[in-house]
Amino acid sequence: MKRLQLFTFSALFALGASSISAQDGVLTNEATSVTYEEEVIFKPRTDKKPKFEQWQPYYSINKIEYTEDEMVITFDYKGHYSWLTFYGPEGLMAWQLIDDATGDVYHSTAVTNVKMGKNVIAEEVIDNYGSFSDDGQNFTCEVHFPRLPRAVKQVDLIEGGKYYREHSNHFNVYDIQLKTPKVKRKRVRIQEEVIEPKVEEVATVTEENTNENKIAATVEEAPTFNIYPNPTTTLVNVEQFETQAATLEVLDLQGKIIQTLNTQERVTTIDVSDYPAGSYFIKVSTENTQHTLPFIIE
Repeated sequence: MKRLQLFTFSALFALGASSISAQDGVLTNEATSVTYEEEVIFKPRTDKKPKFEQWQPYYSINKIEYTEDEMVITFDYKGHYSWLTFYGPEGLMAWQLIDDATGDVYHSTAVTNVKMGKNVIAEEVIDNYGSFSDDGQNFTCEVHFPRLPRAVKQVDLIEGGKYYREHSNHFNVYDIQLKTPKVKRKRVRIQEEVIEPKVEEVATVTEENTNENKIAATVEEAPTFNIYPNPTTTLVNVEQFETQAATLEVLDLQGKIIQTLNTQERVTTIDVSDYPAGSYFIKVSTENTQHTLPFIIE
């Protein structure tokens, strides 16, 4: 499955695609503004041995499936009560996922494929579905949730919400360890626009220097910064070829500053593990220059 994002940046900074020409005694820099289409390909994955805390011996999780739009938990119940009820998303005791680190709550969107042994007894539960149960009889069902943010690493599965966390007759499972969904990103150039040349300096020719053919001009120096690894998942390094005091600002695609730090080191490491996957920029400002470095978080 694919998702698309658009972002534009000057090739003068990001690509180094600039040329220098002199016209009528004027030295100019010509650059292009390039628009890319970011193609995001989501790779479904299944965790067949999820890690969790088994609060009651009759409740467990068989597997967790990660798709582009949702996460599906296969819940397993070993018969202990003579009667059991499965609650759908509109039921009084609908399942929730709770992130203990932030308190965020994610509500179930569907309950499907309720099975007694290998037999499907309910293809989908909207409100609730009840069944008699023999001691030791095995039941399973698939509980659907929206795909959670990549930053969520551990959740509790609670039937009815946090107020029923300690109720032993509720289908609860704690400390479920989540896997990071796999995505692949590819950038495709879709548009290129020439930026108007700008005057760097007017060349001067005088009688004194005509014979020596000397033209005073200032040419923009080669980039003095590097960024790696790119793409990255947790850390990104900004390297200075000429060590100097610099301010580093991490920006998202909307230009919002989400992190700022000052450095005089040759290599500065920035932790970006808490940011969602996507495209970002690092703006490097020194006493006399500014550079914009694009990078991607996977």
